[in-house]
Amino acid sequence: MPGIDSLIGGTAGGPVGAAVSGVGALLGGLGAASAARKKNRILAEGQREQMRAGGEAAGTLGTFIDQMRRSTPDAGVERGAFTGAIHGPAISGPMTASRQFQTDARGATAATQGYGNQMADWLARLRAPGLQRQRESELLTNAGNALKPIQMRSANQDFMTQFRAGQVKEDPLYGLLGKGLQGVGNYMIGG
Repeated sequence: MPGIDSLIGGTAGGPVGAAVSGVGALLGGLGAASAARKKNRILAEGQREQMRAGGEAAGTLGTFIDQMRRSTPDAGVERGAFTGAIHGPAISGPMTASRQFQTDARGATAATQGYGNQMADWLARLRAPGLQRQRESELLTNAGNALKPIQMRSANQDFMTQFRAGQVKEDPLYGLLGKGLQGVGNYMIGG
């Protein structure tokens, strides 16, 4: 039965054995380098996805901040609502009433409406800041609701990126060939 020496062409000695061992080491490293490149591509794509999600979240927060900056107490709107309720039908006298009665009724109506306008102004000034805070709270809730899906999608993408990167393994063929050639080379060197 022929030995390994006859398979590799006799005793070649140290230089050829060292070359064969070097080629084996190169093949063994080639599998690891290929796996590392694939893992790096997966991680780079995951990082790009995280950057996209960060940009989307920054845009959502920018919109929220702009809305908060524009949120100011507007007592005029509230004042209009109060005065609209106060300015109901005016007091009027019957057609047969005297001129003095009609003048007194118009004066009473004007005084009542003046008092109502003053009360409406005070109430509007009291309510406007509270309503502003209520609108700001709604804006904050909306911003949180807009950010939640972005956060969930980002976390899912990060999990999948880490999972896929963890699944990358070296090709065992390169490792087996490399170890085999290194063994032959070492045998030839020791030979």
